[in-house]
Amino acid sequence: MFSKEESRRIKKEFWTKFGFFSQTKRVAMGLGKKWMTYNTGINSIILKFDFDKKLASVGIEIDANTSDEEEKYYNQFIALKSILDKKFEKPPTWNPDFKKDSEKFVHKIYHTLDNVSVFDTTCWPSVFQFFFTYMLIYEVFIDEFKDFLQKN
Repeated sequence: MFSKEESRRIKKEFWTKFGFFSQTKRVAMGLGKKWMTYNTGINSIILKFDFDKKLASVGIEIDANTSDEEEKYYNQFIALKSILDKKFEKPPTWNPDFKKDSEKFVHKIYHTLDNVSVFDTTCWPSVFQFFFTYMLIYEVFIDEFKDFLQKN
């Protein structure tokens, strides 16, 4: 396969090229250059891109200091579920027990693109488009409902 160094280089190249792709499109749309990701304005809610050797995923992670806080936010999203689901052609996966690589469990709402690999550069353009399209919807949704999520 690839050495650790080569693997890191390929992943860095992917994220650099995706950054350029998305910045160019965001600026053309009159948006800021950077994605909201960790800067949602709500400490326990992040927008997350993931891409490995099997699939790409994009969505919302609820990762709080306490399980009560995670449940509170997840229940708020459940209250908005029909609104969020309608924003997509195919509704997201809702997983209250998503296991991260770090072995930690979080609540996650996300979409996946299967049969792609970060190590296969021929699939990068489709992943770029997938990430851009879906993250934009998630980002607009978080921005639109931030006040509701913060005050409840």
